[in-house]
Amino acid sequence: MAEVGTMEDLRYASAVARIRVLEKSLLSGEKIRRMEDAPDVPGAWQETKGWGLKETGDINAGDAGEINAFLLSELRYTRDLVLSLALEKNIAELFFIKYDLQNIRAALKGMGDEGISDIGTVPARKIKSAMESSDFTGLRPMLRKIMSARIEELRAEPENAGAVLDADAYRLSMEEINGTEFPSREFVREVFRTEIDIHNLRSLARSRRLSRKADFFSRIALDGGTLEKKFLVDRYESETGGLDSMVSSRLQESSARLKKLYESSMYTAFGFEPVITYLKMRERDARLIRGIMLSKIYGEQLDTADYMV
Repeated sequence: MAEVGTMEDLRYASAVARIRVLEKSLLSGEKIRRMEDAPDVPGAWQETKGWGLKETGDINAGDAGEINAFLLSELRYTRDLVLSLALEKNIAELFFIKYDLQNIRAALKGMGDEGISDIGTVPARKIKSAMESSDFTGLRPMLRKIMSARIEELRAEPENAGAVLDADAYRLSMEEINGTEFPSREFVREVFRTEIDIHNLRSLARSRRLSRKADFFSRIALDGGTLEKKFLVDRYESETGGLDSMVSSRLQESSARLKKLYESSMYTAFGFEPVITYLKMRERDARLIRGIMLSKIYGEQLDTADYMV
């Protein structure tokens, strides 16, 4: 691992100092509980006061469209902040590729503007234009590589786009992480590996629920996690009972591992770790705010545990 130079120390020390201030506006466990327990929409929305980083006008908390627009705007601001603080921009951008993939899937399905979000590494309109023209030269190198190789397959079988895009993106992301020497590499690598585990475990549970065969799960499962893909596929093929409890237990372990990783960044005085942890907590908050507010608007029950990872 490369030694941290003086300039890098100073730059990250300044970045972390800024993050430490911003962390105070994240949703606390108490605020989340108060949002859940609020008797109505205004009461729940009141608990988000101070969470937004941008200056905004009055928001109609009872309008799902306004809530979504607010959260998208905040996540765009968070993306710009993270990219401005990162020393290794190529690594920082990996955390936003998932939004580009969402836009690609939306374009494949012919969805309108409601299916896209400008939180990725390139503007959504640029992705839409590239898809229409099959000219991917203006995209980030990773996206260009994926789309140039996969576009015909994706157009022929758009229903498999999620699995195909995720598999390629995670594989190429791990290659970029492993091929870039930077002080926080082990932290970033473990975050990605654990996210792959969570993706695979949830995919396993979903495949089981839909009574899919093992080869279907094998196609959508990803390589590179701490749990070997072969181990999961073998369990899927051979397990007649106890698979649900195994998945539940492993998901809890993976969630606990992520939480421990993020908590470890509290002790980092200078490094990329606190910046990434802040991004992940902002994304978590956005999911919670959206989920809780929509549950209040539409009078539905919500299990916030599903939004925490």
